[in-house]
Amino acid sequence: ARIIGTVNGIHTYNGEGAIDLAWDAASNATSYVVLSKTGSSTAAFNAPVTVKGNSYTDKVEAGTVKFYWVYGVYTNADGKVMAAGPTSTWTWGQAK
Repeated sequence: ARIIGTVNGIHTYNGEGAIDLAWDAASNATSYVVLSKTGSSTAAFNAPVTVKGNSYTDKVEAGTVKFYWVYGVYTNADGKVMAAGPTSTWTWGQAK
């Protein structure tokens, strides 16, 4: 099994109608899963989003507050997720 490194350096940029996330690449990760909650850290999780690179733009309405966690995953040649790395520390953003 591959060992996936922890996602570090996650940060947000508050844009017009969007919250942009970026993070440092995790060792051995072939993609990333972004988890989010809207409105408060105790809210239910939104559907997870899978991204190939180490950034993501979340299109939201102005004023929306979201909390984010990111973890790296390894996907084999058949497209199956074989391992997931530790979740990043959380961050939050608010769209302008």
